[in-house]
Amino acid sequence: MIRFVDVSQAMAPGLEVEEPAFSFFDTVIDRYVDLAGEQVFDSVDDLREAHRIENGYPYKVDIERLIRLIPGDYFTQFQNK
Repeated sequence: MIRFVDVSQAMAPGLEVEEPAFSFFDTVIDRYVDLAGEQVFDSVDDLREAHRIENGYPYKVDIERLIRLIPGDYFTQFQNK
């Protein structure tokens, strides 16, 4: 099972988070999804680009499934910052 992970606070501990940073963790193999050498993404476009470059994760990753895992209001917390 793949889970969405908000890592924005981990990128700037103790500071006000101004930009999104997220990953996906695969609980079946206990590792973060790695696309084109990237494990942390800052936008859906960034995620799509990494997926387009290389979908060499241990098995084919369904990009639309990953996008559906992102909470609908996730990016709104970073607007106007």
